[in-house]
Amino acid sequence: MTESLTHKGKLVWQRIWLPKGTFVSLEQLDLTMGHELFHSILNNAGLYNEFRIIWDQSTVSVHEYYTSRWEQEYIIFRGWGKLNLNMGAFNTVINTFKDLEPLMNKIKPIFNNYLKSTLK
Repeated sequence: MTESLTHKGKLVWQRIWLPKGTFVSLEQLDLTMGHELFHSILNNAGLYNEFRIIWDQSTVSVHEYYTSRWEQEYIIFRGWGKLNLNMGAFNTVINTFKDLEPLMNKIKPIFNNYLKSTLK
C-alpha cells in the first residue's frame, strides 16, 4: 500500500507499506514494488488517485487501473505467467466515467514511459 498525505493539493509525504505476503518470493516482491512505485510516481506528479463506486457497490480507481495493466505486462515480459502471483484486480469500468478522462489522459504518457522503462 502506498500512503500519502497532501495539503492544499501538494504532496507532503508518502510511504510504501509492504505486508508479509510481499516477501513470499522474489517475483512477488518485484511485482509489488513496481506496483507501489508507480503509485508513488503518479502522486509525485500531482496525479492523485480517484475512486468511483460501481453497480455492485465495489470501488474502482484510476491508479489501480494503470497499476494492474502494468502488472499484467510485466508478468508476461518476465515469463511469470505460471506463477501464482498476487495481483491487483484488472478493471476496465473506470473508462466509463467521462469526468476522469482528463486525469487518465495525463496518466497515459507517464504509464507508457514507466512500462517502457521497466520492460527491458
